[in-house]
Amino acid sequence: MTIVSIVKGEDIEKMLHQAINLIGGANRIISHDKRVLIKVNMTASKPFSKYPGVTTRPEVLRATIRELKKLKPKEIAVGESAGVIATTQGAYKKTGLGTVAEEEGVEAICFEENGLIEVFPDDPVYFEALRFYKTILDYDVIVNLPVLKTTHACGITGSMKNMFAVIPNSERWSIFHRLFRVEDVIVDINNVKKPDLTIMDGTVGQEGLAGGAKFDRPVYANLMIASFDPVAIDSVSAKIMGLDPEKILHLRWAAAKGIGVYDLRKITIRGLPVEKAQKKFMHPIEEVNLLRKKIRIVESGACSGCWAPIVSAFGLKNQGPSDDQLKDRIDIYIGPNVKYKEGKMNIIVGKCLHCLRDKGIYIPKCPLDGEAITFKDLEKAVSELLGHEVTFPTLRYEEEGGTERSRRLVTVQGKGWPTAGEKEELWLSG
Repeated sequence: MTIVSIVKGEDIEKMLHQAINLIGGANRIISHDKRVLIKVNMTASKPFSKYPGVTTRPEVLRATIRELKKLKPKEIAVGESAGVIATTQGAYKKTGLGTVAEEEGVEAICFEENGLIEVFPDDPVYFEALRFYKTILDYDVIVNLPVLKTTHACGITGSMKNMFAVIPNSERWSIFHRLFRVEDVIVDINNVKKPDLTIMDGTVGQEGLAGGAKFDRPVYANLMIASFDPVAIDSVSAKIMGLDPEKILHLRWAAAKGIGVYDLRKITIRGLPVEKAQKKFMHPIEEVNLLRKKIRIVESGACSGCWAPIVSAFGLKNQGPSDDQLKDRIDIYIGPNVKYKEGKMNIIVGKCLHCLRDKGIYIPKCPLDGEAITFKDLEKAVSELLGHEVTFPTLRYEEEGGTERSRRLVTVQGKGWPTAGEKEELWLSG
């Protein structure tokens, strides 16, 4: 039986204790001889007091450590490799998660300090080989602490997406984001190593682009969600936020690979029913349409594999043509159920809209068939519309100390991890 628990309240320790007990208790996976790693979500070095919902709440980490200590495992540690705009050491300090670990007497590990190991996913979605931080494979039990968030990258930042940090930071952006193979690699990562227990921090989440803009859209849901199944908890969390889990591509692929259950009809809910836990989060498409005056995404029934690259291309700062550069609005149509309205400048995306191919610049790809929609596709479409070449800037990030770096993917040669020679052709360093 696949179980997901949902608890609503104000007392974090009580909520977390109840959520774990409702799914059968952590003693199902933790014993005295086990080494336990708590994988937090530390997207950026943003303190909870100023940016609630961006990273795992310190109080949730503290409650988790104390709950696990009751089982007296051999070791408890906290681990993470921070997102692109922070070093892990700096993020531990600024978020307060490092302070909690120190006060509770557990080590706060920076994954990048302990080396890499090559792994080979069984029956991969796309990547035949990946590089993992060794730490994630050194522990017997992984307890995952994601935050309830929507995201431009793949729909939901949940249990499965939180495992994205087990691969090197630079490669997350220079390869997987630039290839728009984020959902592919999320499944391949979890196929190698999936969390044993996930406790979703739904006390405060983030909606819309979820940090892609200004980290300024917190949602106070006051929820704690738990499951031993990473796919099931993500499916339930998506439903709570108002997203259709059947339209989130990596959940469908993960279920097909046997990683977990995504069909809500096959998931037993304990505690608060999903209907009573639901709190509508702003969809990433909605935020793009709110932020952009000359870009409109018209969607109905599209999967995340289709809309995520479009949202990333036109919603993130410095991506795509600015509104000032556009004379007329560009309408981007996606999804099999979309209704077309006559416009001057249209981009039609997806094989499901083949019937509208003559209404604008047509991108005949379908992520369901393994065909990723890329920045290159969108650059070409916008260039054709405008009558001149348009280049989307690369994603940029700042390291501690203000050093800026950017990498732009140029070509890809086949599947799997590139050789040293191929890597030189994969990106240009700026």
